[in-house]
Amino acid sequence: MGSTSNTSVNYNYDNSGPDLIDGNTYYWNVGTSLDDASSWHDVIRFVYSSDPDNPVASNPHIYLYHDFNNSNNEMYTLDVSVNILDPQGPGDISTVTMQDPDNTVYTLFDDGQHADNGSGDGTYGLSIQFNNQAPAIGDYDFTVTDGSGNTGSATDVLDNIIGSLSNLSPAIIRL
Repeated sequence: MGSTSNTSVNYNYDNSGPDLIDGNTYYWNVGTSLDDASSWHDVIRFVYSSDPDNPVASNPHIYLYHDFNNSNNEMYTLDVSVNILDPQGPGDISTVTMQDPDNTVYTLFDDGQHADNGSGDGTYGLSIQFNNQAPAIGDYDFTVTDGSGNTGSATDVLDNIIGSLSNLSPAIIRL
């Protein structure tokens, strides 16, 4: 059995494999079968960390929606999310924030109501609306702080805003 305190763990059939990298997400396929042909399997997702104290922020995402409302005003929505793990457990998470390129700081939630999947699943999120103004292009920095003041961080980049089609009329087909 490999040690999880190093940067490598013995795995695979020959007890070897590439080094695990801090902050990377891995998938472990676990399966069993019996002589009567019944079987069970599951895929377990985990984020590797060699640090026993600091929380881990992984898989940060910035999703931009650009649209027009009924008054033909431009609307922008950012759905932001990040996965959070803490060695002391999910109850040790104190705050999860995101800072945008304009240095505005937003608090993210894991309650199933803020673009964050289900409540208590470790995915923190927020939906931010901008009326008639595009969000800033650049780095969006996510930070998690636990009850002991330990931190972890991750970054996603919004590098382009694609225009939305407007003033479209239905096509008229003449036969």
